[in-house]
Amino acid sequence: MNLYKYESYKLLSKALVSFFRQFVESNEKSFIISGGSSPKQFLRYLAEEPLDWPKISLILSDERLVSPKDKKSNYRFIKMNILDRIGKNQEPDFFPTLKFYSSDVKDLIERLNDSYKTLPKPAIAFIGVGQDGHFASIFPNHSKPKHSSGYFLVNNEDEDFYRISLTIEEFLSCKNIFLLIHGNEKKSVLKRILDLEERDDIPILHFLSQFKGEVNVCTDIEIST
Repeated sequence: MNLYKYESYKLLSKALVSFFRQFVESNEKSFIISGGSSPKQFLRYLAEEPLDWPKISLILSDERLVSPKDKKSNYRFIKMNILDRIGKNQEPDFFPTLKFYSSDVKDLIERLNDSYKTLPKPAIAFIGVGQDGHFASIFPNHSKPKHSSGYFLVNNEDEDFYRISLTIEEFLSCKNIFLLIHGNEKKSVLKRILDLEERDDIPILHFLSQFKGEVNVCTDIEIST
């Protein structure tokens, strides 16, 4: 496990851009990225990079099944913070836009995964981690999905919409994972990650106990020694 500690959110975000650029220069073309507030500045700085964007694929780790114009939409977040900033005709290949959104969620998942199979397999992931240790939309105390590849359906009882998320197996197949941990409210989960706790009930710890690739923890949180 590699730990990268930065003095500010700005420096953290710029460092992630540098990592991303190095992978592109090494001919990596497919990346998993997440929504949420933590990657906002990273994505904005990334949009300023003069990369050959049409040859790059950005794959969303998870999404809420709401209108693409809804403030809860991760697609809306990605569009505002990177896609629109890169400019027309220069955007990366982005998946999924959910332009074929349907109230029939089972049909949507099937069509989504049929399309996902045609994409370049992502080897690098830049993802945030929640206070409770969830990542993507893989939450504590959720049952394992019936299939191991692509996206699966998530139904939280306290939400009036469904979610979709890449399965844990999709993340396990990556060779490099960058965990973006921003904000002092995540100090507890950061400590657990750095202590290499093995907890099947905390998704990120369960994932890390199985992951065979390179883990990069990137944070602006003050770490006690």
